[in-house]
Amino acid sequence: MINGETGHRTVHTLVKSQDERYIDRSERSYTYAPVKGTDYSLALVLPVYSLHYIHTTIGDTITQAKLELVSESLQEDKFEEYGYTLIAPR
Repeated sequence: MINGETGHRTVHTLVKSQDERYIDRSERSYTYAPVKGTDYSLALVLPVYSLHYIHTTIGDTITQAKLELVSESLQEDKFEEYGYTLIAPR
């Protein structure tokens, strides 16, 4: 990236949860390229979970199945700066 190269790397790292109560192992995908006509480069960093998502309508109940007999609903939590987030029980 420093030499004006274009590339992609995946890095294994530790990440704090949004509520800062847990540390999880994760991967981050770094994609980088030079910005034409400048001395700068631009990098885009994406977590692995950004490759998968749940498509739902506002107001739908999302249920996480653990066992055939037991299931738990994801809790909706509101953060002023982020909007709505669904928190899975641990």
